[in-house]
Amino acid sequence: NTEMILRTANGGSNWNYASLNTSVGLPRYINSVDLIAARAIAVGNNGRIGRSTNAGVTWSFVSSGTTNMIYDVKFAAYDTLFAAGDNVLLKSVNGGLTWTTNTTFTGSFKSVAAKGNVFYAGNGSANTLLKSTNYGTSFSTINLPFTWLGILYAVDKDTLLAAGNDGIYVSKTGGQYWEKYILPAYNQLKMFDFLNNQTGIGVGNGGYCILTTNLSAAHTNPICSFNILRGGSTFCLGDSITLVNTTA
Repeated sequence: NTEMILRTANGGSNWNYASLNTSVGLPRYINSVDLIAARAIAVGNNGRIGRSTNAGVTWSFVSSGTTNMIYDVKFAAYDTLFAAGDNVLLKSVNGGLTWTTNTTFTGSFKSVAAKGNVFYAGNGSANTLLKSTNYGTSFSTINLPFTWLGILYAVDKDTLLAAGNDGIYVSKTGGQYWEKYILPAYNQLKMFDFLNNQTGIGVGNGGYCILTTNLSAAHTNPICSFNILRGGSTFCLGDSITLVNTTA
């Protein structure tokens, strides 16, 4: 029941309290942190947004304009940030000092991804993905062909990973088309993070952890492949045939 932010300066061997708070409403906790250069932003329950200008050594809290749960935050650039939570999307254009709220869209937005002018927000409660290509000024809604909780990661503007309920899905077309990774021991993922465009980790339920060092190698674009039901290779004009899909 203590809202806290921990910081390490030696690769995780030791951790120190960077921020502690017991005065805001219960329950008190931070959900997500993002960092660019020495500027860091943290978001959590009660609409809490913390800001640091010294790489997380000290923190101050700013007004978010909402008391809703905020699940995730991402830098799109040094001054531009996006955050999302329960029935709210947030944007800052001054490094997190002040925020504008957008309550036009309803749902539980569990994660956000930002790459330059492109912004994504995952709505697990509606099985949709919101996408903006103009820094969050307007959005389009993408209906997903799989069930998920809203956890996503943008490797670049067009390459997205989504944690489906039955596996990880990848889109290389900005959310338009998706393919599924075959992961027999899959457990529900709760977060992705990447060191670069090739090396990333996903973590989730039951201690599940999965690593890739060659993201671009899979998947390649599918090639149409099929068999003809009942076989045969010679047909006459007007014959009816049934194709059996064998595409991977």
